[in-house]
Amino acid sequence: MQRTREQIEDETLTIRAMKGSAEALDQLLSRWQKRLWNYLFGQCRNEQVAWDLLQETCLSIASGIQKLKEPNSFPQWTFRLAHRRYVDWVRKDARASETKAQVAEQAKVDATGSKDGLAQLRAAIEQLEPRDRAVITLTYVEGFSYEEIAASLELPVGTVKSRIHQAKQRIREIIGKKQP
Repeated sequence: MQRTREQIEDETLTIRAMKGSAEALDQLLSRWQKRLWNYLFGQCRNEQVAWDLLQETCLSIASGIQKLKEPNSFPQWTFRLAHRRYVDWVRKDARASETKAQVAEQAKVDATGSKDGLAQLRAAIEQLEPRDRAVITLTYVEGFSYEEIAASLELPVGTVKSRIHQAKQRIREIIGKKQP
């Protein structure tokens, strides 16, 4: 598989950051901030929480980058750290279940209020369990392979495949219920 220019630049910055370059770390975090925030926001559906989780993730990256063994594994490692911050938040915050109910209710309103297919798809994805939303996001938004998702979420590849399949079925069911 041929690497893209962006991947090569990320690896170069990662190597420099691993060697202690604060400038390279800043550039690397700037390059990945938006993608990580989008992932975290997609999981928690709360802007402030997503920013807080992003900040924690960036701190984890900064404190752990020198321990990273392979520079080309930076994307998977980064999303693994972000996912762990999200899981920690869910475990610690009793409001997570309330937020999930609010998101599901808003998604139902959005889906019934719009006949736009993309809006229906987004609403259906928002109704997925966080674990399923994570694999769908990493697959279709980030373009990760099954192996990269498995590394990011610390799951077996078979589990990743199964969750993607189940999530796609659930999306079809949700959208199917909305059709007249």
